[in-house]
Amino acid sequence: MSKKIAIITSSCRPKGNSNSLAEEFARGAQEAGHTVTITSLPRTTINGCLGCLGCQRNGGTCVQNDDMTPIYKDLREADVWVFATPVYFYNLASRLKTVMDRCFALFGGQYEKKAYLIYSATDTNLSAMEAMETTFGQFVACFNGIENAGVIRGVGASDPGDVQKLPVFQEAYEAGKSV
Repeated sequence: MSKKIAIITSSCRPKGNSNSLAEEFARGAQEAGHTVTITSLPRTTINGCLGCLGCQRNGGTCVQNDDMTPIYKDLREADVWVFATPVYFYNLASRLKTVMDRCFALFGGQYEKKAYLIYSATDTNLSAMEAMETTFGQFVACFNGIENAGVIRGVGASDPGDVQKLPVFQEAYEAGKSV
């Protein structure tokens, strides 16, 4: 059964390692017959959540009219959410965290979706990534019916292209192919 996959990337480097992993996930998914939408956050203007609760009062529509609006549509329609980020100070890139915060407008619904986190980091110490992975897990747990489908860890990748030499590159492709 064909699925819709929404991939959100947050790297400022178009040929960066987290983007390469996201593209490889997309390639696997497309080869398996799925439809993929990729949004690159550095090309967007997305404001932080105002915490005004307007979205909760008006059926899930954020009061802000910015580049998050089409992302809401992609996320609502998608069967699979994929968030890709470089690791900055052992956490998610701020652009991705802003999108996650703005997903409060989607809070309260009942979903049947899967969510993946893809990241790249120079460091290979996975225990240093625990806080970031916990943040992602807690984000996913906020939504009824969204399964944390896993984390694809591109560790030990510093320079653009490094991740393509690591086993995680194939892992990203296989994960996309098997959604």
